[in-house]
Amino acid sequence: TNACYKPPEPFVAAEPFEPYTIAAVKLEKEEMVVLGQVIEGVGVDDLKVGMPMELVLEPLHETEEDIKVTWKWQPLAD
Repeated sequence: TNACYKPPEPFVAAEPFEPYTIAAVKLEKEEMVVLGQVIEGVGVDDLKVGMPMELVLEPLHETEEDIKVTWKWQPLAD
């Protein structure tokens, strides 16, 4: 699905806010589903049920004092 609204704090959204894609990914070993943001440039139409995904780390917000990092889902390369 996509998120077309700016999430509330403490989430730090980019300005101006851009909608982003959210995926529900099933972890096979753990047998659980984890929701998470998908990397920029991948939209809902690019995703298919059952496609393999991998976890990646990306900067979320950067200040002079620190960098906040978050995890996102990325389609696994063939």
